[in-house]
Amino acid sequence: TVDGLHGDDDIDIDVRDLALPGLTVKGNNPSIEGDTLTIEGVAGASNDNVSWTPAAFDGGTLVVGAQTILVETMERLLYDGEAGDESLTVSGEGRFVHTPGAARDAGTVQLDSLLAISYEELGFAGTVTIDGTGAGDLLVARGTDADDRFDVAATSGDVSLTSAHGAHVVLIRSDVEMLMLDGLNGDDMSVINLPQPYEEIHVHGGDQGSTDFLQVIEETVENETFHVFPDTTFGDGGIRVDTASDSLPIYYESAEWVNLYGGSIIYGDDDDLVIHDDTANNLWWVTGGSDPNTVRVTIDQHSPIEYFGFNDVMLMNGPASPTGFDRFRIDATILTVASDGDFTVHGAGADVLEALGTGQDDWFRVVAWGGPQGTVAVNGSAVRFGGLASLDLIGLEGNDWFNVDVDASAGSDVISVPINIDGGGPENDGVSVRGAPQSVLAESSYEPGPDPSQGVLEYWGDDAFMQINFQNVDVVQDEVVVTESFHVHA
Repeated sequence: TVDGLHGDDDIDIDVRDLALPGLTVKGNNPSIEGDTLTIEGVAGASNDNVSWTPAAFDGGTLVVGAQTILVETMERLLYDGEAGDESLTVSGEGRFVHTPGAARDAGTVQLDSLLAISYEELGFAGTVTIDGTGAGDLLVARGTDADDRFDVAATSGDVSLTSAHGAHVVLIRSDVEMLMLDGLNGDDMSVINLPQPYEEIHVHGGDQGSTDFLQVIEETVENETFHVFPDTTFGDGGIRVDTASDSLPIYYESAEWVNLYGGSIIYGDDDDLVIHDDTANNLWWVTGGSDPNTVRVTIDQHSPIEYFGFNDVMLMNGPASPTGFDRFRIDATILTVASDGDFTVHGAGADVLEALGTGQDDWFRVVAWGGPQGTVAVNGSAVRFGGLASLDLIGLEGNDWFNVDVDASAGSDVISVPINIDGGGPENDGVSVRGAPQSVLAESSYEPGPDPSQGVLEYWGDDAFMQINFQNVDVVQDEVVVTESFHVHA
């Protein structure tokens, strides 16, 4: 037994070849700063195999090499690995917090409020293992106050941290159920590679003044559905990744940018993406992303969501209630760079879809098949839609042509949602409505607007009605088959 008695004691033990049947170290009564126990290990590299099992706020059991040390009444515990690429394991049940040190092979691990163990000079190839013995253990992996990058390895869940100092020693997971990445200050990046052994993952970007980035990368040869649920607070939300046999929730806070990678385009997986509403009234913007192969979805002031490599993509107002009144503004021509399936906008009944042109010469086509209410394509890039109160087609600049095809031979029918067409600039823009729909139309009408480029087309039958409003249009061609009459209103 080594007993420091009174005062602030510094006790150093150089284990080397120690193998005593029992060794107890007591700090006893501290004065001001407290008692410190420093341990150095067995001679040579990678021989220490250190394990720390805290049992009290001031003690626990430390094993170094062949020596077991019972630690009591101690305020600080430090292990010096002497740059030997050593391994440190901390075991117990509860909330583990790992805080990196200024050096890449230094840091501290604390379990709940029990005595923490600090390590230094572990060696850059050394490891720290978090061994959970409970049913709901949590690992909190902290970053630094500067720019950091976390990488969570697929399958194992091991955590790598890269800071301004370089790559820190790896945190190895052992039977830990939950993970929290805490970036603290700085512009931080958190990369989660699927699949993960955790039951849930939390990502804290840190201070709001920074730009923090969350990236989730799919599991190859696995069909997954990514669900994104933005919260009402900027930077907050959740991602749920569903497979046939499992579901992983990922919660994020203060993440200014979310990036999702599927495997449909590169690996041929059937990965889908569903982005949900936050129950408020929102404007959705769908544009090109920061990379030429990504698409960006921004919901009002929420963090933008960029994606690549998915099969089907759906923007959904709901299913949470209340659903709000949303406007979906989409640059449809960029959608094919990031997905190879169907792109669908699913409103809640009172929402608007705006399909935008490119500012050049564009061709719009609307049909009744595909989505619950139909499909609009811009230069061949299609958006299926349902649950809308109106469909707005906006040509911007250029000579644009808007085709509404209701012909039954093309599988189409009357478009049930009102269509609003804006040709855009002063160029030569045209509207064509054509076909014999499956629904029988008895009458149609044309009502000019106050400006020569404006007007309204309406079609109705016993069980069908279609309305098309247009402005900034130079040519209108109406070739829809009706059984009785066509009216022109002066």
